[in-house]
Amino acid sequence: NGWIKSIETMDNIKIDTHGVGEVNTIFLNTRVRPMDDIRVRRAVAYALNRDEFLRGTSPLISGPVFSPVPEVFMPGGLSQSDVCELGLDYPQNLKKAKELLTQAGYPEGFSLDLVTSEKRLFQVNYQILKKQLARVGINCRIKVVSHRDMHKSIRNLQHPQPIVIYVAWRPNADAYLSQFFHSHLIPSEGQKAGTNFSYYDKIDQLIDAARFEIHSEKQIHLWSQAQIRILNDMAALPIMYTLQMYVRKAWLDYGHPLES
Repeated sequence: NGWIKSIETMDNIKIDTHGVGEVNTIFLNTRVRPMDDIRVRRAVAYALNRDEFLRGTSPLISGPVFSPVPEVFMPGGLSQSDVCELGLDYPQNLKKAKELLTQAGYPEGFSLDLVTSEKRLFQVNYQILKKQLARVGINCRIKVVSHRDMHKSIRNLQHPQPIVIYVAWRPNADAYLSQFFHSHLIPSEGQKAGTNFSYYDKIDQLIDAARFEIHSEKQIHLWSQAQIRILNDMAALPIMYTLQMYVRKAWLDYGHPLES
């Protein structure tokens, strides 16, 4: 964010931004204690505030996302008004978060051991997560490792991570839902490491049905239903997107518009 501001003040320098944007999503493990309790997962969601994550980057290249499939980039996603109408927007509500933790048997909160990458984008997001969860008594102990080791750790079946913040771009709704929420992609021993960091298995039929649906409106409806289930079960909380950015001399003409 500070680097972009310093670039913007330079003479004869232009900043170009374009899609396709990567999406920052917080995945909550539905099988490991205490995250296996839906009240705890919802408490985490109510403890968080998208605006604080967005302040960690520049508004020039970022914006909020409200469903696992980014509605701002592709069909099949849910808008802010969609999730608000369904009561699945999870606005920050610390009182409600604490009440849910108390109901789940954690009136004093609890501690979590998390792993993040050495990359700045990941570290910033995890530090914001830590700061916000501390307000409701959830203490995050965050270990910083190499980016390579982070990828190994978040796929380690023997020591599954309770929370994973992942930044990724995928080409369509099916790819987002299949790779991050289909049970076939839950990390497992002796198989290709999956990216279903929520260990979630409730929407396989919806994903499969949408993949083979030839009518676009029906396909989008199935994708929407899958994401409503994800948000209702709070298997993941989408936070924001970040665009690609290039800096150039003002005299440089690419010869074509920069588009997604």
